[in-house]
Amino acid sequence: MNTFEPYFSLGWHHILDIHALDHLLFMGALLAVFEFTHWKRILILLTAFTLGHGLAMLIALTQLFRITNAWVEFLIPLTILITSIHHLIQGAKGDRLMYVMTLLFGIVHGLAYSQGFVDLFANSDGYVMAALGFNLGVEVGQLAFALIFLVLMEILSRIRGLDRKSIRLFLYGIIITLSLQLLIENWIF
Repeated sequence: MNTFEPYFSLGWHHILDIHALDHLLFMGALLAVFEFTHWKRILILLTAFTLGHGLAMLIALTQLFRITNAWVEFLIPLTILITSIHHLIQGAKGDRLMYVMTLLFGIVHGLAYSQGFVDLFANSDGYVMAALGFNLGVEVGQLAFALIFLVLMEILSRIRGLDRKSIRLFLYGIIITLSLQLLIENWIF
């Protein structure tokens, strides 16, 4: 059985699902500060996030440590909030901290589904291809989202009277508000 294609599709839809608000908010928080000219940094950040997803699968497979779903659901909006605040303060500067944070935040986001994925395929010969397919689907989905997002940002910035800084502040206002709402909904203390 070919396990690559269905899991590539699953990874693609995992990122682009309108019901996966957390991923869309994180991608928006990650990308809003950038323009097309920053494509290399964008690619590195998106790949770091995908690598984090893959590492989450490895962590779940090896049972290196376990974290409850309640904690994961609490930490995910926290990653969105931290990313937004970091970009509001730092702008599009190419700081290494953002790359490390994005990798770590990819692990947090990946932990939300990785244990179920591992349980499904841990004893299967198709695990490696399924994991590869899923993570490549995530990467391609993120790249598609980034392209659409950046095109929309470019269109908005060309509308008379709208400058990029105002658009970014507006977007970060929405993203921070929604991430705070998710944080409160998943409060564990």
